[in-house]
Amino acid sequence: MTNNILEGLKFVDLKDYRVLYEKVYEILDRFPLSKTDCGKLCGKICCCYIVPEEEEAGMELLPGEEEIFPLEADWLKPRFLSGAMYEYPPEWGQHAGCFQIRCIKPCPRHERPVNCRLFPLKFFREKENYYLILAKDTESYNCPLLERPELINPEFIDSAKKAASLLLSIPKFRQLVDWDSAAIIPDDVTVRFPIAAGILAAGI
Repeated sequence: MTNNILEGLKFVDLKDYRVLYEKVYEILDRFPLSKTDCGKLCGKICCCYIVPEEEEAGMELLPGEEEIFPLEADWLKPRFLSGAMYEYPPEWGQHAGCFQIRCIKPCPRHERPVNCRLFPLKFFREKENYYLILAKDTESYNCPLLERPELINPEFIDSAKKAASLLLSIPKFRQLVDWDSAAIIPDDVTVRFPIAAGILAAGI
């Protein structure tokens, strides 16, 4: 059976981050995250511009996402987090890392990074399997969807799993997920959504 996640990318080298992330954004924008405006439930607590004095607050771009992200936009302050100062996979070395975005005012929704589009979902690897999960931890800012997962749109979950499969075709991103997963306590995971390994199995 053909894996239709790759439709539109059949003749494109997946090492081209710009093309890959354009497709990921398009997939994640097909359906809203929640059946309701979840921002009204918590006062948009996940948006870092709500607490501007928190200099460490922000969302990290995924590996290669900076190729498509508007780092010069006037609604954000970017900074580079290197392996010399922050904990990243040891395979990356001290000079590699990720950009972090701190919003200083509301962002254009169509320019949000992947981590914002997926929040409060996060990636998790357990043994040889990858998941999108909901987990109770301090990084989820008491998101109301953690307590009421029934408000998450099932159509969004389906799209998110397709986008996740594309992202996992990036070796550096898989290294990051593997590294971050070690810090997740399995008992804190409340919901798991398995990610199909179709693209990985195809060797792309």
